[in-house]
Amino acid sequence: MAGPVQGIGTQTIGGVARSFPASTARLDRSLYGCADEVTAAIFDPGTTASAVGAAATFEVVSKNGTVVDEEKGFSFTAGAGDAYSSPRLPLREGVPAISNNGILETNGTTTDEPYSVRVRYTDSPRDAMASARISCTPNLVAWRFQIENEDYTQQAFIGGGCDQDQFLDAGENVTYSVTFGNSNMDHDFSDVTATLTASGPGAAAVRILNSPQVLGRIPGGQITATTFALRIDAATANALAVSNRLVDLKLTLVASSGR
Repeated sequence: MAGPVQGIGTQTIGGVARSFPASTARLDRSLYGCADEVTAAIFDPGTTASAVGAAATFEVVSKNGTVVDEEKGFSFTAGAGDAYSSPRLPLREGVPAISNNGILETNGTTTDEPYSVRVRYTDSPRDAMASARISCTPNLVAWRFQIENEDYTQQAFIGGGCDQDQFLDAGENVTYSVTFGNSNMDHDFSDVTATLTASGPGAAAVRILNSPQVLGRIPGGQITATTFALRIDAATANALAVSNRLVDLKLTLVASSGR
């Protein structure tokens, strides 16, 4: 048997009589980001769309069970087979969250994470409820290149240059590639941009020619990479003391989460 089990009456489990649910609630995802939209589906025979909208309440809840945001009074749409769908409700990080403004919001407090979003549907003999976790932090992890004569653990790869090695030499034009993965299978990132910056004592010798880079969408579970063009200024590099020929390259990713 698959799908929701509904009925009239009770079933005894472990010596305790338990009522069958007369309705069910579902959310369209198991994990949401703070730029997503939330949709709920209610299955309830013998009711109307207006009655479902009046009985459904959306809440954002902290990890200790505190409700930080409550939204209700939305118009549901009737579908096939006694199913009713909510409108898409924006989910955002609010500081603080404001109830009854039409937006599902977390409080943006780190100690309250992880937050969750839930829909409660008031019904008899018992309420129907569905919930999902909220993650406002990208879950991107370092990946690796398989580079000849290396140990296959390098997250970055330097291509081109005068001697085809993995070092930035004075006067070289090289490409600098970084690879990473979206380790959360249920969380996509859209409109992703990657920006590379140089710092440290040797930063003045490094010119980054094509930053930022537009990556677009990174689906859940996807491995991707971005490549930058670098010019190592010979005069500036050669003027540096050997102990100062060090540079830190920092990659910053900015994205919205959602479909």
